[in-house]
Amino acid sequence: MRFRTPLTLIKGPLDRILKNGIKNSKDSEDNLLIIKRNTDRLLNLTNQLLDFRKTEKEMFKLNFIKTDLYELIESTFHLFLPYSAEKMISIKLHSPVNQYYLAVDREAITKILSNLLQMRLNLPDRRLTYSSNSKPKRKTL
Repeated sequence: MRFRTPLTLIKGPLDRILKNGIKNSKDSEDNLLIIKRNTDRLLNLTNQLLDFRKTEKEMFKLNFIKTDLYELIESTFHLFLPYSAEKMISIKLHSPVNQYYLAVDREAITKILSNLLQMRLNLPDRRLTYSSNSKPKRKTL
């Protein structure tokens, strides 16, 4: 579990609000929404940590639910936009589809994507592009 990632993603917008004040209400609102999403993520990680003992005793089970995978990727990607801007790294998301339903464990996919993005943003290259070039044959499963 990576607690540092959501904390970092909360700290940046909070620092901007404190530095700039509440002069630009749209910017402050955007930063507060980022903080809310990441505090929700931290709460979720905390719940996972508290349930860890239970998971250790039982076999680990994934919770597959029908999910719009594009929306999940996009929402996770957007959590990192302020952090990437702060580090002056250009990140872009490209996909031929804007909706793709698949049965996945949302939390597992979010963890994987967050870890990949966090690791990638720590590399010295100043550009990051995620592209999905293949169009799915079926849009739902």
